Amino acid sequence: MSEFDRQQGLICAAFAVHAWRLLKQYETLTRDLHPAQRYEATLTVCVLQSLSTNCWALYEHLEQRSSEVLGALDTFVDSLLREREVHVTSTFEDIEPSARAVLRSIRNAPSHPRMKVTDPPTTGYTTVKDPSGLVTTMRLVASPDLDSNGNLEPRARRRTGGNLQRARVFTIELPLGRLTALAEEMALVLAQPTVENWDNEELLPLK
Repeated sequence: MSEFDRQQGLICAAFAVHAWRLLKQYETLTRDLHPAQRYEATLTVCVLQSLSTNCWALYEHLEQRSSEVLGALDTFVDSLLREREVHVTSTFEDIEPSARAVLRSIRNAPSHPRMKVTDPPTTGYTTVKDPSGLVTTMRLVASPDLDSNGNLEPRARRRTGGNLQRARVFTIELPLGRLTALAEEMALVLAQPTVENWDNEELLPLK
């Protein structure tokens, strides 16, 4: 981790610390409230939107060295993908989506609430209907070949031959608790430069 530029990384890292504390504090403050009075879905989407953008910028900045700093996040996402309640579908060429591919795919979704149903789905996020009427599962979609109306982007028409069903689409459905856990893990990893003696293979706890 020592190759990561500590001075330049401190802004993102300090933001991540505050994001992590915000999620933890909200969890504590709302623990005794009725589920209908808790708004963790809204908070988590807002936090994930910023963290995933910072995280992807760091991936691109570090390039081949990213595993030294973000390896713990890769491990967490790999484990997340194996969980039974997490559902992933993809028409990308990757046979098995890597952690980096997943994070690349979801970084834009929280910025685009899906306003209408299209087939294939457009980039964005929506909830999965639950009999309780509460938000229990979020669906994140990345469709780089489609515009917001569900039409093929000009650059994608040549590759697909104008066939919408050949558009690349990545979809992941996460229970709200696992989505929050992903945001917390992302914050914890990005926050490491603020921790004393952070140059360590193991993640150091935040306070």
